[in-house]
Formats: sequence, C-alpha cells, structure tokens
Amino acid sequence: MPAPLVKQRLPRAQGAMPSSRPRATPAAPASDRRVAVLVLGMHRSGTSAMARVMSLIGCALPRHLMPPGPHNPTGHWESEAVFYFNEELLAALDSRWDDWRGLDAERLAAVAGEAFLERARALLREEFAGARCFVFKDPRHCRLLPFWLAVLAAEAIEPRVVIVLRHPGEVAQSLADRDGIAPELAELIWLRHLLEGEAASRQLVRTIASYEALLADGAQCAQQIAAALAIAPPDAAVLSEITAFLADACRHHRIASAATPLPAAVASTWAVLQRWADKGEDAAGRRRLDRLRHDFDAAEQMLAPALADGAAQRRRVSRLEAAAVVAGDRFAALSGQRDALARQREALDATIAGQRRELAAAQAATDSLAGQLDAERERSRIAVADAKLRRAQVEGLSAQVGTLVEELAAARDALALREARLIDQEAERDAERRAARLGAATAAAALAAQQRQTQATSTALDDARNRLAELATRLRAQDEDARARAADLAWLGEVTASIAAAPRWWTMLPEAARRRRLHARLARKGLFDADGYLARYPDVAAAGIDPLWHCIRHGLAERRAR
Repeated sequence: MPAPLVKQRLPRAQGAMPSSRPRATPAAPASDRRVAVLVLGMHRSGTSAMARVMSLIGCALPRHLMPPGPHNPTGHWESEAVFYFNEELLAALDSRWDDWRGLDAERLAAVAGEAFLERARALLREEFAGARCFVFKDPRHCRLLPFWLAVLAAEAIEPRVVIVLRHPGEVAQSLADRDGIAPELAELIWLRHLLEGEAASRQLVRTIASYEALLADGAQCAQQIAAALAIAPPDAAVLSEITAFLADACRHHRIASAATPLPAAVASTWAVLQRWADKGEDAAGRRRLDRLRHDFDAAEQMLAPALADGAAQRRRVSRLEAAAVVAGDRFAALSGQRDALARQREALDATIAGQRRELAAAQAATDSLAGQLDAERERSRIAVADAKLRRAQVEGLSAQVGTLVEELAAARDALALREARLIDQEAERDAERRAARLGAATAAAALAAQQRQTQATSTALDDARNRLAELATRLRAQDEDARARAADLAWLGEVTASIAAAPRWWTMLPEAARRRRLHARLARKGLFDADGYLARYPDVAAAGIDPLWHCIRHGLAERRAR
C-alpha cells in the first residue's frame, strides 16, 4: 500500500539561514539512507541558483534537466519530467502554479491516490537512478510537499530542506516582467508558497537561505548550508566554482525593503522568515505564521465565488485547446482534398495529351491527302499536254495533204492503213481522256471533302486550344493554392515531428502542459513564435486565443504569417 499523504514525523531540527550572523541547524545523525535535498521557495526567488549550488556541493542533478530559458539563462537545474508531473497534479486539483488558493489536505490525499504516487516513485527512480544524495527542486513543491514526502518515504529517502527567501516585492516585479502578473496577485502567490512550504517542512531537518546573502557570499553560504544539512562540506575548488557561477547569476530586480510597502500578512510573514534566516527559528514565530496561515485561509473562503469563476475560465481554455485539435484534424482532411485535386489534374493532363495525339494524326492524314491530290493534278497536266501534242500532229498531216496530192495515190493504201491506226489510237486517247477527266473529277470531289474535313478539324483544334488555355489558367491557380497548402502541410509536419521527438515521459503529461511545452520547443526550432504571432495580430491577443490554435484554425486559411 502507498504511504499515506501526511507530514513525515522526523527528528525535529530548527534551520538557520546562512547570513552575517548564521544559526546553523545541528547536523542530523549519520544515516545510511539516501538523502533528497529539497529546495523550497517561491518562483523567481533564486531556487534555481540554490539548486545549482547544491549540485556543485555534491548533490546529484536529475537525468532530464529542463533547458535554460530567456528568464533563466544559467539554467533551472530541475527535472523537466517532474515539472510536468507537478503541473498535471495541480490541474487534477483544479489549481496551477500561479494559484494563491490553498490546497485542501484531504482532497490532495484523495486525488493523488495510488496511481499518482506510483508514477511519482517511478519518476524518482528514472531521474535520480539510485543517487545517494540528490537535489530535488521545483517551486511547486511548496504546495505539494505532503505528497512528495509520502513518495520519498515510500522510496526510503530522507528529505532535508533548504528554504530560499527573497523579498516579495522583488519577486512581484520579476513575475510582472516574465508573466505579466499584477504585483498584488504575485504577493498573494508568494504568501501561499512560503506559508505552505514552511508549515509542511517544519518537522524536517532544514535551513533558511536568503537569496541576497547567497549572491553576496556564495562560498560562505554553501559551507553553512552543508553543515546545517549534515552533508559533506565543499572543498576550496568547489567553493571557487560556486563563486564563479553566482557571479554570472542574473538579478534584474532589487528593492529597498524599508521603502517598499507590503500587505500586512505578507509583511509579517517576510519579517518572521527574515528574522529566522538571521537568528534562527523560534516558537513565537511559528505561532505567528500559524495565525497568518489560518487568517489567509479564512479570507480565501470569503472569495470562493470569484475563485469559481476563475476555474470556469480555465475550463473554457481547455475546451479551446480541444477545438484546436479538431482544427488540426480538419486541416488533415483538406490535405486529402488537395491530393485528390492533384490526381484530377494528372487525369486532365492525360486527356489533353490524348487530344494532342489525335490532332497530330488528323494533320498527318490531311497532309497525305494533299500529296495524293498533287499527284493527280500532275498526271492530268501530263495527259492534256500529250493530247495537245497528238492533235497538233494530226493537224500537221492534214495540212500536208494539199501539197502532197501527187504522193497521195501512192501513199493512199499506206495512208488508209495509217488513218485506221490513227482512228484506233484516237479512240484509245479519247478513252484515256475520259478516264482522266473522271479521275480528276473524283480527285476534286475528294479534295473538297478533305478540305471540309480539314476545316472541321481546324475548328475543333481551335476549340481544344481554347479549352487548354482555360484549363492552364485553372491549373496555375490550383498549383499556387497547392504550393501554399504544401508549405502549410510541411510546417504542420515539422510541428508533428517536434511533438513525436519528445521524451517518452511526455506520455504522462497533461494536454495543457504538453501544449505549453510545445510552444517553447517550436520557438526554439524557429517553427512558431507564439509571442511574435500575438504581437503581429492584436485581434488574436485581445481575444485571449491560444496563438498556435488560432494559426492552425484561422491563420492558415487567412494566409496570416506564422
């Protein structure tokens, strides 16, 4: 059976923050158990810098580190898989990282049942692979510490805690720059994280560290934290590396504490924790923090209706994200239609090629008939010339008769024979001429029919050419549309490939978390800049629509730039 989600009862030790007047917690008894150093604190409070310092001291880092980002250029130094797991767990509790509402312990125990606990145990084994001492950091642990203490207990891992403290005004300015969160809301989130993290870790070996003191003298802080948590002290080389790392740490917001007014509850919590960081914990401070936490919870109950409206807004966002998935499916269907149009175009090209072959065959037949007609005309010309020649010969012989009368008698017999022959020859020539005239008439009729056929073929060819021009215009328009759709499809393919290349533990992440991670991954690969898209299209930003969803659902159809 999984360990119950209750505060772990360990030997009580009061932590002291490394500062100009340190109050170190007594070292814990030597133990063979594995140790997890939990870095607790509000977002933008220096927890990333502290996690890196603990890793330099000797605490193992997770296997899958979250990559650096524009607001954490030196790294987050936490598990990306645990980050998404915590996001999913908070979502199951109808909460999120920037929710200032308290988490009900009974509901946490009910929601984070055996399934969540077993997955969390598997995550610890995968991320830390049997490390004897490792740093376990995520600001969300302030809210989910009872759950993770149960997970660590189930794995026989001893938790020891470093609470990182930074002025709430500086945290509020940093959150305003990074997330656009109003300072008043940021201070409430700070208050919730510190009150819950402090209460849940009160029975553990712990120390409180000031971010300002860490940056001022990181080597001294590292030595004091190692002593407070009873882990091996850093040597001179490690201290030098810690100093070099902290010299590069970015601190963009600095506030004079005395000149910055804070809400009463926030100011009181800050005062208690700051005193503990300087002088060590005390019972009066614990009672004061308990009262502040009780009053804060009571104030939350008064605002429950407004908080319910916020939950409804988050549900609407989830529905919009689901609609984005439907839009992606519709885009796939449009891609199928584009492929069908491409196939239709191929069939049309084949039809046009067939018509061109038929036209070429008709032209060849026309050329053949024209050649035959020319041959018939040449034969007719030769026959007419031959007839004229023979007629001239007959007429010449008749003219000579008058002058050859004297020879007529002698040649009468021969002439009669010759005339008979001539008559036979003339009859043959007449038959040939009639045949020639008949052949010429037949050829002329055939030529006229061929000319009519050629004219009809030419008209059909002109019609085909007109249809070809019209089809070419349509095909060019379809090509332009297909290229645009192909570019969009290629882009979607790269987006899909980016999702497919995600680590296998993404299967355990919620849909909303995967989409937020997708935005970051697409931005790094240059595929999609969500912030740039919102800047180019204020109407999308004003509507509060997810930019990637809008680009897929509307932007591609409207030819908006990605």
